[in-house]
Amino acid sequence: MNVQKITAGLLAGVLAFAGCAVCPAGFDTAIIASAETNGTYQSLNYTLYDDHVTITGFDNSVATLEIPAKIEGVPVTEIGKSAFSGATRLKSLTMPDTITTIGESAFADCTALETLKLSESLKTISAYSFQKCTSIKELVLPDSVSTIGERAFQYCSSLEEIHLSKYLDHIESWAFYSCGALTELDFPEGMKNSGQNICENCTNLRSVNYANGPSEIAYGAFEGCTSLEELYIPISVTKIGADSLYRTSIKNVYYAGSPSQWAAINNSTTDYLRNATIHYGQPNPPKKVTADVNADGTINASDAALILIYAAYVGAGGTDDIATYLSSRK
Repeated sequence: MNVQKITAGLLAGVLAFAGCAVCPAGFDTAIIASAETNGTYQSLNYTLYDDHVTITGFDNSVATLEIPAKIEGVPVTEIGKSAFSGATRLKSLTMPDTITTIGESAFADCTALETLKLSESLKTISAYSFQKCTSIKELVLPDSVSTIGERAFQYCSSLEEIHLSKYLDHIESWAFYSCGALTELDFPEGMKNSGQNICENCTNLRSVNYANGPSEIAYGAFEGCTSLEELYIPISVTKIGADSLYRTSIKNVYYAGSPSQWAAINNSTTDYLRNATIHYGQPNPPKKVTADVNADGTINASDAALILIYAAYVGAGGTDDIATYLSSRK
């Protein structure tokens, strides 16, 4: 426990004991008694409040870190602003499920960070939270996440795959700016409109799927995504913003509605779709099937047998996808 914490505790005790004899008129001693205090726990700095703890800093002394769920018996609920910023030694981080908020620039410039296990209670990923985390290749956002802040993942140059939260509500502008390794992006159903230029300059992005929910594809959303070839657009979209498909390679647009509904969309990208084929009544991309159908980590005769069984099921009129069908057989 540091000097600041001891001093705060003693002061609160003295004032509470002395009462109004030493307090200014109208002074509430409970304010001091409940004031936040700062401390250290192993490699972490923190601020302790009455009902929660915020991680405020990290000494960059370890490569692997598991944040505790509680410090001094109080739940850790927040990673504070810039708490891990520039921690270039950190390679692996595990968060407890008590954390609900990641503050602005919390992990910015953690260039060695490769493995990240997020809290299953996480709600907010603030602006710039993971910018320039250049070693992260895959990231799974728990379904609790509702908001991704502005430029939260910009310049994550190795990020190949990100699994968005099932209940994601909003993505702010430039969230994935210049994530050059990202190849696909599937937005969850029910997500509201996102900010502008969310995937600008994601040069390896090839396929984007908007599930039903947003009314607009924002200005500059995929500008400079030079490899983008296919786009799935739901019937909920009534506006496609200017420059949202500028400098792309769109070949196929799969639209959930009819030709007349497509014609009614406020579309500012007509010039960029000149060489594209519009497919109507096709809202979602086909589900991918991996050769390792039993998910045991190897591809062998067992997988081949299961594929033959599934083929027979489809031949007999079955309509479930292979994952659903195999799950029903267990």
